[in-house]
Amino acid sequence: MMEDVAKIDLSLLAPWQKFDVTYFFVLSRLSFHLKPGVVPKRPLTELDKKNKAVDKKWLYLPQRASAEPLYLPYRHGGMNLLPLSLLADIAQMVHALRLLTSNDPSTWQLSLNTLNTVVKKKIRREVEEEDVSEYLNGSTSGVFCVKTSDTTSMWTHLRSATRRLRSKINVCWQHSEGSVSLLLDGAMVSRTQVESQLHDAVRAHYLHRLLAKPDQGKVFKVTAETSAANHFMRAGNFTRFAEWRFIHRARLGVVPLNGCRRFGMGDKRCRRCGQADETLPHVLNHCRQHFPTMTRRHNAILDRLVKAMKMPPWTTIHCNQRELGQTHLQNQEVRLAPHQWQEPHCPLNTLHHPGRVNDSTHHRQLLRTRPTAPPRHHSWNSHMGWAMVQRGKAIICNADRVGLKAAKRKVRPIRHWIQRILGLSLLPVHLVKSIWTDVLRHPPQDRGCGEYLPAMRHFVKSFEKIWLVDNVRINLWNHYDNEGCRTTNAVEGYHSMI
Repeated sequence: MMEDVAKIDLSLLAPWQKFDVTYFFVLSRLSFHLKPGVVPKRPLTELDKKNKAVDKKWLYLPQRASAEPLYLPYRHGGMNLLPLSLLADIAQMVHALRLLTSNDPSTWQLSLNTLNTVVKKKIRREVEEEDVSEYLNGSTSGVFCVKTSDTTSMWTHLRSATRRLRSKINVCWQHSEGSVSLLLDGAMVSRTQVESQLHDAVRAHYLHRLLAKPDQGKVFKVTAETSAANHFMRAGNFTRFAEWRFIHRARLGVVPLNGCRRFGMGDKRCRRCGQADETLPHVLNHCRQHFPTMTRRHNAILDRLVKAMKMPPWTTIHCNQRELGQTHLQNQEVRLAPHQWQEPHCPLNTLHHPGRVNDSTHHRQLLRTRPTAPPRHHSWNSHMGWAMVQRGKAIICNADRVGLKAAKRKVRPIRHWIQRILGLSLLPVHLVKSIWTDVLRHPPQDRGCGEYLPAMRHFVKSFEKIWLVDNVRINLWNHYDNEGCRTTNAVEGYHSMI
């Protein structure tokens, strides 16, 4: 296998293809031998060191970079691998659980009897149910602190593997009523899903360990939130080789820049502009020499969004245009606006975002200054506009059905009144009821509104019945701790269904 990894490293495959070949032709072949038997750890450690070195080479990472991105799933920005020593421990637990929960009574009874025999030799007395659980969980207190000269068996290897895994994930064995079960985070694991759940738990451990690092885990706190930010990890979609060589070092903050020197007191100024420290945020967002590149990068993102959108005929797209009342283009973005309305109302995407995903300070300040304005943040939410279009289309169709189709074109106060109702989905949950009460307290009062009052009352009743029936429906409007607009496909499907 060491030779196979070396040949893959020397091949002309793309970096992401080398990871696929390693996973499907090397690690899968090894996992077959790990499940039924016992493999010495020394060869696994040597192979793991070789894999880690070439994997970092394929990601163009220095050897001092964290190894956690190698062990994360694709959706979190990793390469979906795992350390071989942990794979061996997981294989031991999977094999033991399937023996102890076999559908053949003679198999699981024989396995349980041999386990009780091993435990009895360890504690030197009759075995109770709690003794079996403590033995498998690797307890070293009480009667289990005594050293014995028992021969090595599958159960002794299982005890050691469980003790090693318990230092990383919350897993334990439980023996009750004559059966042995495995608990992961307090929930019982089935024999058919035990392997995948243990793999996911170990990957979650490496993700939390990476996020806890103040330097190399800072960017992953944002990019690991959504799989859309990691769409290129598995197959390299929409990614050039130059971008592949840069993005992994940039995410871990190990790009060789003057402002990020680990040792020495050299010049930290930017080598292009010479003004500030040459850090990655400065190079990407603040260096004046790179402003044309930033503009092209921004426009490329907007062009991809516009190309991917399938807009209804009653909307138009505005790119890089300022809002009404602004003297300059502060935040460039894509905006949607119905043809019959004069003001754009739904920002689809913007490149400005707070430093953390859960940071809502900018949102709260916006609501204090403009309580009826839709928030203009959450740049990671590229689906917000389409969900708003689906919900707005359903509400407008309902307004047309009750008799307000002509009023939207002729009477401007009614048009603005419906516009405020459409903006409710862009507000936090705790503001929806108060804004809705304000909408009802100040209905359109103009010379041409009298003839449409019955239709407006009918529209209000139908809107409350569909959208404000209870607080659960309102909670579905928002997804990020009720501080921002929804993003999940489940919620968007809910709006599309209505």
